[in-house]
Amino acid sequence: MKYVTCFGTGVIGCGWATNFLMAGLRPTLFDIDEGKLDTAKKQIELNLSFLLKEQVIAPERYKACVNNVVYTTSPEVALKDAELVQENGPENLEIKQKIAEAIETYARPDAIIASSTSGLLISDIAAKAKHPERFVGAHPYNPVHLIPLVELTRGEKTDPNVLAAALAFYKSIKKEPVLLRKEALGFISNRIQMALYREAVDLVCRGVCSMDEIERAVCYGPGLRYGLMGPNTIFQLGGGAHGVSGLLRHVGATIPLWWKDMARWTDWPEGWIDGVQEKMDEALALREEAHGRTNEEVTAFRDTGLIMLLKYHGKL
Repeated sequence: MKYVTCFGTGVIGCGWATNFLMAGLRPTLFDIDEGKLDTAKKQIELNLSFLLKEQVIAPERYKACVNNVVYTTSPEVALKDAELVQENGPENLEIKQKIAEAIETYARPDAIIASSTSGLLISDIAAKAKHPERFVGAHPYNPVHLIPLVELTRGEKTDPNVLAAALAFYKSIKKEPVLLRKEALGFISNRIQMALYREAVDLVCRGVCSMDEIERAVCYGPGLRYGLMGPNTIFQLGGGAHGVSGLLRHVGATIPLWWKDMARWTDWPEGWIDGVQEKMDEALALREEAHGRTNEEVTAFRDTGLIMLLKYHGKL
């Protein structure tokens, strides 16, 4: 595919655009007003400047990328040639359905419409579409231009050929696509991520530990391993010569005791959302200075580390 359009230019849209540029494409970015496009241009150039500083791209590549973006407030201009439309609207079903209608009005009849939804079902997003068979879910992880994962989901009416074409496209731009065999709210990684977060919240609410201790326990414990392999492979190595089955037999009898003591609630604990920012600010203040204590500093620390890890994985 040569012609791709980012429909929506928030954090995710800018990340996708940067990703497309890194892959040698010339993306078109659409948003509803020039102000949003100006903000997007600054963010994309900031992303590219960071990649230049980290020697991920060369100076000449940086210049080419900066010049290879088309910005427009016209949906007709944005969509007329697009072979794939990356939809990045708000995580609201009604809004996404309206965006789907607008995309179908101007897009080519053979264009793939890929939603960056974080957890909505594609069947619901495409429920009012004229051609639901060309809708797929393509959920990235932030920062989109650095984290390879994209979770691909199909709707009830998605054409298998469309899904296969989307899978091939994301592989071609060096993403690491995983395909859900059936629809599930939240997909794969968000469900795992939120299961971990629920237990973290519960431990803090029960007074077992502080938020700072949660951050350090995950970062310097399982988080380091998760950056290199998934949970099953971790257990495979933990079982030594006996593998994952040996590990589960060895500790399996005690794990149900943990599960019985773990959080099962399905609504946020009272006061958590109102009080969590204060706890987070306290945890940020306790971070090592070199690791960053503001959002901007932590973002730079994160992205520099991601580049080192991605190079080790052979993804950059």
